[in-house]
This record gives sequence, C-alpha cells and structure tokens, in this order.
Amino acid sequence: MKIALDPYMIRHLSLPDLCRATAALGYDQIELSPRSDFLDWWVMPRATRERMAAFKAAMKTHGVGLATLQPMYRWASPFEDERQWAMRCWKKAIEVAVEMGCELMISEFGRGASPERSVGERSGANTKEMCEAAWFRSMDELLPILEREGITLSVEPHPEDWIEQMQPPAIS
Repeated sequence: MKIALDPYMIRHLSLPDLCRATAALGYDQIELSPRSDFLDWWVMPRATRERMAAFKAAMKTHGVGLATLQPMYRWASPFEDERQWAMRCWKKAIEVAVEMGCELMISEFGRGASPERSVGERSGANTKEMCEAAWFRSMDELLPILEREGITLSVEPHPEDWIEQMQPPAIS
C-alpha cells in the first residue's frame, strides 16, 4: 500500500521543493494533481524533458516516488473539437506518465463541454447522453494505449459529471 500526499495545497512550490516538502511531512509518495508547470487543467501538459528530469532527480534526492498523475481533460465533451483536443492532451499525459515511471493515472469523468459552450446548439440534444457517448469514444481510443504502456487508469466520479445542474429534482 502507498500512502501519498496530494500536494495541491502547496502547488506554489517548485517541483524540487515539492519533493522536499513531501518528505518533510513524512510522506514517501506524491499524488500529483493538476498544476500549471506539469499537467494543468484542460491544456497540453507542460512537462518538458528538462522539467521531468529535474523532478525525477529531486524525487530520488528526497526519497519520494510518484504514486499517481491526475490529468483533467474534457474527454466527455459533446463537442468533437473539444474531445479531440482532450485526446491529444491525454496521449501526451500518458507519455509523461511513462517517462516518469508512473503506473497509475487518476481522473474524473469530466464535466463535458467547456462552460462557455452550450449544448443547446444542437436541437433536441440530451447533454448526459451526448457526454456519455463521447466518453466511451474516448475510452475506445485510450484503452489500447494505456494497456500497451502498462498504465492503470482509475476514473472517479465527481459532482457535476454529466449533469446540467447541482440541485436535486423537486419532490411533488
């Protein structure tokens, strides 16, 4: 069993300082949630070769490992352009996981389309069904890559996944 620190609350630290702080807090594993200099929300990973090498060196120096990476992309978007962008980002994130020796990626179903876009652009469209179909198309594309690379993907439910509002239906 690995007990890992999700360092989101100290994401202002550089990756090397993050490794030092993780060890100082008594953890030997990192669960890396989205951060602007590595895998950020909705955009192409920022994990350059140099950044990954420095991160790996700092982990080794401080005796910590990378338990998980947590990419977040709109892979369930009902808009094919957003879904295709998410697939490009996912494929790059998988390359990062392989380079970092990280065998577990954790993500969420995703809220589908970016909030700026309206599914109402398609007459009669059912948002939940469209997002579900998009997610399954994304899985068809990603699963062979994940399997080939030996990476486990844990998809965890999250509030707002595939729903249009956070209020329960009225009881009559």
